[in-house]
Amino acid sequence: MALTRRARCGRSFASILYRQVVSERSQMPKREPVPDLSHFERACEEAFAFLLALGFRRVPPPPHRSNEWFQVRYSNGAFSVVASGESYGSAASVHFETRDRRAAEIHFTPNELRPGRPRNRVAEPSQIDQIRQAAARVQAHC
Repeated sequence: MALTRRARCGRSFASILYRQVVSERSQMPKREPVPDLSHFERACEEAFAFLLALGFRRVPPPPHRSNEWFQVRYSNGAFSVVASGESYGSAASVHFETRDRRAAEIHFTPNELRPGRPRNRVAEPSQIDQIRQAAARVQAHC
């Protein structure tokens, strides 16, 4: 079949299939580019600005976490809110820390208000959008 098709149109079946896939991909919505460290930090500062009014301040990571660059921490001395960049710029998480415990912010959000899983990776929110959404949940529910 492939030889017949190739003889008719002068192209191989693989090249026809490749052109079709490339054409479909070009019509897919584009994802935001992966943020660099300064963009990530700026987005965290904007999203978590409400913490400053609650007595939190931005602090450097503790020595055992200092090798994690994409991390922004706010602390009031006893309690910390930590935003972390993950998966090489495609995901983010926010969690709470005390001296000996750690919990994800999503566990403090009512089940019916938690975000659902997107059906495909293109529909998945960007890392910056995930930070903004998590900050809104922290402000509303914690």
